Amino acid sequence: TVGMQKGPRSTSILNAASPDEAAVGYVCLVVAILVMTAQNSFFSLLVSSDSEFTQCDVVFCGNILGVSLLMPLFRHHLTPDKWRTVKKREWQALILSSFLYSSVAPFFYFAAVRTAGVATVAIVQRLESVDLLVLSSLFLNTEISCWTLTNGLITVLGIVMSVVSPIFWGESLVLNVGNVLALIGGLCNSSSLVICRRYLLGVPIGVLAIFRLVVGSFLYLILAWATGSEFGPLSSLRLWTNPHLLAFGFAFVTIMQYTWLKALMCKGMSPVVLSVAMTLMFPLNLFWSAVILNKPPTRQQWVGAVIISVSLLSSCAQALRGPALNL
Repeated sequence: TVGMQKGPRSTSILNAASPDEAAVGYVCLVVAILVMTAQNSFFSLLVSSDSEFTQCDVVFCGNILGVSLLMPLFRHHLTPDKWRTVKKREWQALILSSFLYSSVAPFFYFAAVRTAGVATVAIVQRLESVDLLVLSSLFLNTEISCWTLTNGLITVLGIVMSVVSPIFWGESLVLNVGNVLALIGGLCNSSSLVICRRYLLGVPIGVLAIFRLVVGSFLYLILAWATGSEFGPLSSLRLWTNPHLLAFGFAFVTIMQYTWLKALMCKGMSPVVLSVAMTLMFPLNLFWSAVILNKPPTRQQWVGAVIISVSLLSSCAQALRGPALNL
């Protein structure tokens, strides 16, 4: 399972030095999952409370704050010697992966949230796991079990039913552009993950994390200027002193990235625990939407959520039974 706002994954991460106490990793994992799943709801609340904020404003300010706070934490990974270890082909893959992960995917996800709402995006976002399944099979030669394939088909069925179920109550079928935006964001995120796993296994964690945030910030700044936005790095002091934007950057960039990486780096972290935790992101997205935005799922969203929950329970059972590519 892959989430809007997820951290870098690689073999080097899993084999890096980690705390002796496995409990530290579990605590970091819980914090990371809770923050990740609340991101879309908080973003929706932020842009709805101040219409002058754009996606570029929020993501750019968040990324810049994240870079400034994460650089001291990863200072040992950002030495010239570490940067020189990155090969030319890895640089090419790092640039493409960063472009997809830090710019394109969040842009479409946040646009989908503003258009279709958090609950709808949470349901459609589950298709990201199916994207990962297909891409892993094509480019990583990953073997897919019948159990995993069945979970994927159930997920697709749940998403389709959430879209077409209104006709069962005599309502007209309306295709929301937010669904398409969420699908594009999920495909970009899954593609970034596959690129990381194929080409970036040896890149230091700090280089990967910081470079992604810098690339995302730079491209969002260009987009803001290209679209005629008044936003710029120093053009509006209001943006940089707004407590909500600062909270977004601190919680959903700095804390999320740091705790996610710490969880993955923990040698005592069980792959089964990681798999189940990622699977639980879907119901948590719906929970935060109801708590933060006071918007529980609609009737058609409940239909899709119930069907997808079958896939979630099956994925948890599969993870507990043994290692596999879970959905």
